[in-house]
Amino acid sequence: MSLLERKSVCIISGASRGIGEALAYQLAQNLEAESLLILLARTGSDLETVKGEVNLAGMITLNANFLQAFPDQAKVVVNMSSHAAVKPYKCWAVHCAMKTGREMYFKTLALEEPSIRVLNYGPGAVKADTTLNILLNKIEDEEVKQSYRKILADGKFLPPKIPCQKLIEILKWNKFENGVHKSIKDNLD
Repeated sequence: MSLLERKSVCIISGASRGIGEALAYQLAQNLEAESLLILLARTGSDLETVKGEVNLAGMITLNANFLQAFPDQAKVVVNMSSHAAVKPYKCWAVHCAMKTGREMYFKTLALEEPSIRVLNYGPGAVKADTTLNILLNKIEDEEVKQSYRKILADGKFLPPKIPCQKLIEILKWNKFENGVHKSIKDNLD
């Protein structure tokens, strides 16, 4: 049975732009009637270390509260992960640490609460204003900047809609191993 064929409550953080915005639109089109989308957004500072710590602790608190608020309902949790959760990248120490922490939290949640469907989803390189600004303007290492400029010039950044469509397919197919990391490049099962 598809994970989208029932009345659902979904919380999407970062919903004002990029992949969060695209996911909100995709879920709105695919969820059952009377489902509830809770959209969260905020502006951030350049204090990446603080932001990373707050994002990780805030995410854990948000999820714990969400799970307690709906104790008797079937639950699906999707962590918007990235390749940075499984591979280190130069100039991205805090980002990699935060993504790895999130991914491990959700893998552990899947082990501790097997009735909750948990997916760590890696959307690939997404062309979002915030990502491009960080990659092209905030990173000071020229070698790293040049590599991202090449990826951008080669058209390898995806519009947010594409990875969100793949995520919807994965949720509809519902054959993934609980807690697994699936990337946009992976098969549905």
